[in-house]
Amino acid sequence: MSTADLQSSASAVLEPMGTEVFDVESGRALMDHMLNGLAYCRMIFRDGEPSDFIYLYTNPAFERLTGLKQVIGHRVTEVVPGIRESDSRLFEVYGRVAKGAPPEQLEIFVDSLGHWFSLSVYSPQPEHFLAVFDVISQRKQAEQALSLAYERLALAQRAAMAGSWDWDMVAGQLYWSDELFRLFGLDAQKDTATFDTWRHLLHPEDRARAEERVCQAIRTQSPLENEYRIVLSSGDIRWIRACGDTLYDDRGTPRRMVGICLDITSSKNREIALSESEACYRMLAENSHDWVWAIDLAGRLTYSNRRGAEVLGYAEEDFAKRDPVDLLHPEDVPLYRGTLARAIAEKRGWKNVDFRWRQSDGQYRVLESTASPLLEGNGELCGFQGMDRDITARKQAEIQVWQEANYDHLTGLPNRRLLYDRLRQEVRKSRRAGNSVAVLFIDLDRFKDVNDTLGHEVGDALLKQAAHRLTDCVRRTDTVARLGGDEFTILLSELDGAEYAERVAQQLVRAFSEPFTLGEEQAYVTVSIGITLYPEDTVDAEQLLKNADQAMYSAKQRGRNCYQYFTPALQEAVLERVRLARELRGALDKGEFALSYQPIVELATGRIRKAEALIRWKHPELGIIGPSKFIPIAEETGLISDIGDWVFRVAVQQVVRWRSEFDDQFQVSIKKSPVQFRNRQSGYRAWFDHLEELGLPGGCLIIEITEALLFDAGISRTEHLQAFRAAGVQMAIDDFGSGYSALSNLKKFDVNYLKIDRAFIGGLASDSEERVLCEAIIAMAHKLGLQVIAKGVETPEQRDLLQTAGCDYGQGYLFARPVPADEFESLLQAGR
Repeated sequence: MSTADLQSSASAVLEPMGTEVFDVESGRALMDHMLNGLAYCRMIFRDGEPSDFIYLYTNPAFERLTGLKQVIGHRVTEVVPGIRESDSRLFEVYGRVAKGAPPEQLEIFVDSLGHWFSLSVYSPQPEHFLAVFDVISQRKQAEQALSLAYERLALAQRAAMAGSWDWDMVAGQLYWSDELFRLFGLDAQKDTATFDTWRHLLHPEDRARAEERVCQAIRTQSPLENEYRIVLSSGDIRWIRACGDTLYDDRGTPRRMVGICLDITSSKNREIALSESEACYRMLAENSHDWVWAIDLAGRLTYSNRRGAEVLGYAEEDFAKRDPVDLLHPEDVPLYRGTLARAIAEKRGWKNVDFRWRQSDGQYRVLESTASPLLEGNGELCGFQGMDRDITARKQAEIQVWQEANYDHLTGLPNRRLLYDRLRQEVRKSRRAGNSVAVLFIDLDRFKDVNDTLGHEVGDALLKQAAHRLTDCVRRTDTVARLGGDEFTILLSELDGAEYAERVAQQLVRAFSEPFTLGEEQAYVTVSIGITLYPEDTVDAEQLLKNADQAMYSAKQRGRNCYQYFTPALQEAVLERVRLARELRGALDKGEFALSYQPIVELATGRIRKAEALIRWKHPELGIIGPSKFIPIAEETGLISDIGDWVFRVAVQQVVRWRSEFDDQFQVSIKKSPVQFRNRQSGYRAWFDHLEELGLPGGCLIIEITEALLFDAGISRTEHLQAFRAAGVQMAIDDFGSGYSALSNLKKFDVNYLKIDRAFIGGLASDSEERVLCEAIIAMAHKLGLQVIAKGVETPEQRDLLQTAGCDYGQGYLFARPVPADEFESLLQAGR
């Protein structure tokens, strides 16, 4: 039903009412029998804006068209929740009319009901409205489909460079599509489609012939086939092919002709160009830098320019007699025959297919082949013509690029990219076969120390030797890859379990226990290995590498030179570690670190002479975290220098007070991480400046280092240690006896103290081996001019035995646990 029909229906309802207040009962008989839906409602306004309306009356057609039942007396927002938000325009129209605006007719899509409606809205009385409507969804869909069809037709014509026309001979009217106007160089908005317009466009030489073809088609009742030129307003020439059919009435009178016009300018120009170039084609072929050829359907050469013989190094006469198959690489013969067979079956050529051809010297060159079909006059396929380009140099370059992209340039091993690719392939194969895959993540222990001490060239030589050792420990079918730096990965496939992976890990540990001979130098580098299995640990390829990495890290934590299997507990530890690493970055700025001090007691007098400053992290959620848990993270993330600087400044600030209040020779001892010694530009000079600002001598500070640091001291570490000693800072070897060191290093770096590891103190008794060892260490230290501090002293008996042995200082729970600065100050006060 049209909008006009709706308006008539609504008028029929309203006219009997006149200007009086609308009375439903007076028009009920008429409204109940209307085919249109009708609703009489009272509008509810809030702050002057329509917010809801109440149904006062609806006719039966309302329920049929909307599907809404028993709505009278109800608010529309109760009947259709969300309608105010989804159909705000409907509310605007109803509100406007209910306020006294003129009646409105419109077509609207009501989202909450899912239909298009033709709607007329009136206001029979203030704040009321009467809505008469019909559902027009089917008409709208038809209109949209028709519009889409027109749009698709226009797009198709534009894509095909074709325009359609329709000539009504009876009415004398001619219709052109928009695309036909464009083909004719005209404007559909300004120009008119007439027979005279068309005649005017025709090239003078083609006009008579084109008109005669149209007349002939009508006369003979045959399809129209017409080719002609038109002259555009710009003077350009355009070739047109017109095709059409004539429609006749029962008496044979032509009534209508319809058809299309195609722009064939390009193809015509090609035809002309082809005819003009046919004479020079052979000359171009003979002088081409590529091999130009033609073959019959059996694949025999029917034409070849001399370039083919030149590229492959044959005499031209001999080359022309050869069967191409005899010159192909044996592996490429199936590809050649398959390509030719498909081309014959599909009557089309091929493009950019690579074949290897044998030269006269037995070597092969790669030629890229492109061909097109040769057709006889009747359109039957009779062979192919084509051109092959020598791309040997390009292929060699591509292989080199691929090699560089997938292999490590130093060791020649597969790199991370190729490893990922092979890992994904092996996982897919194992999933089908039902067997296992193992990934071993390998890190060279203390390789950085070799690099720092002996230089990068020696380090590179070690990496090459390491690659050979790794490869020697696995099968040829396994993959050994270098991920970068000193990290390697081994991929073991087609396994029945973990036994082979474990044997490989054990063999690797043994292989790397042997020294590396690097010119005149020797270096010892062990391996830490993490092992994970597919599908036991995960079915995801990338997660396998992560698992193996986590297991390797665990092996390092166990002391290096060992292997560790991945377990779910490792995953949890890694997640915790990631969290701590993330939160550690802000801990210093947030003031979450604190120092505790443990007394170092002079055993001869019982007085506190020194203190070791021990850092604690007061985590807001996890509580107190000891240094063993976060210092390794700080070392890895590069935060150790900032944290170390903070420890130094807080500790020496306390020394200022304790020296002035209690003991002017008081010292504080702080641990310094080996990582802090790696950078030559470390801020140790700033430490000396700070001590000077506080008026403190270097001797107020004791730096605790490990035995391993002296043993592996490179250039930068040596500079650090010598700078500290030159400034008067004293040095202590922490946990002496737990590692290894040369006694000469103790004198070389002018060490002041040895701190005996608590492992020797715990079993100390009058008749124990630990007593003999402690006495030996103390005697040796005193002969070298060093003093001794015993750690972990917990009982009076241990204290007395150490004092008898001549030990200088003691530290441990017997004297006091580590305490905050204020409590430590109380200890100093009590010991005066």
